[in-house]
Amino acid sequence: MLTPNQLVHNFDRMNKTSQQPLVSIQCLVYNHEPYLRQCLDGFVMQKANFKFEAIVHDDVSTDRSAEIIREYAEKYPDIIKPIFEKENQFSKGFDKLSSIMNAAGKGKYIALCEGDDYWTDPLKLQKQVDFMEAHPDYAMCFSDAVVTWEDDKGIIPRSGFFNVETREYTGQDLLRNWVVPTASVLYRNYYQEGLSPPTDKRFIYADIVTFLWLASLGKVWCDAEKRVVYRRHPGSVSMKRVSVAAWIHHHEALNEHFGPTYDSTIFTLIREYYRMCLLSRSRIVEAMSYLLKHDLRRLFPTLAYLVYRFVKK
Repeated sequence: MLTPNQLVHNFDRMNKTSQQPLVSIQCLVYNHEPYLRQCLDGFVMQKANFKFEAIVHDDVSTDRSAEIIREYAEKYPDIIKPIFEKENQFSKGFDKLSSIMNAAGKGKYIALCEGDDYWTDPLKLQKQVDFMEAHPDYAMCFSDAVVTWEDDKGIIPRSGFFNVETREYTGQDLLRNWVVPTASVLYRNYYQEGLSPPTDKRFIYADIVTFLWLASLGKVWCDAEKRVVYRRHPGSVSMKRVSVAAWIHHHEALNEHFGPTYDSTIFTLIREYYRMCLLSRSRIVEAMSYLLKHDLRRLFPTLAYLVYRFVKK
């Protein structure tokens, strides 16, 4: 396996011998009409001393999202590079969608921003690329975000995303605290070297899989400056309810693919998740049913921990 410095050398060689963009933005869109213009405006307003592109993928939206993408592609053809599907790809799994986006992007770096989030800093890309160019041992960087909740009653802003700090983060930090606003991320395009994150049908959160994979390839840096808006709304992916079984299987798959380094963290996460479910009126029956039928080895430790937490209070 190539070292981070060898990978960076290869990236530099490829970039200097071509006219490819330095950054490829990956933007996944599905029924994001109410938010999409704000997202695309965040791309085209970027001020950078390098070329960049935005791969905007519409997954057969049933609203006017595709029409908006076409409008921006015609107005900003050097930046907006659309992909219009004839058949929904998300329904075929994360792997299919990821392979499409990774094949389309030609940049040395990949930036992420889905169609319902947006960037507020016109120097977002420039600042992050400057950092990554100066620090070849880093695989990924991200920033803080303003979080908003939006519904038919209006917009409620929240100050920040889980109190992130300006410092280096480990894979343990990323998994334990869920601190990364996906729309703020920029990372080295290791796909150009034939590398890719693990795949597993049990994975339900593709972003944390990517982040842990990147943390295995190099360091991760966070700048606590708020450069993006992470928008939560009734239709967002993050608001969809996940079954107890799916959540447990996802974390067990993470443990299998990323190894014993994460044993303790995943053990704690699963224990806390069961505790939360058993204290929830809407989740207690589902959680107990799963524990009794499929996870007896965790039943008594979970109940003992629940009693311990209750007595401790």
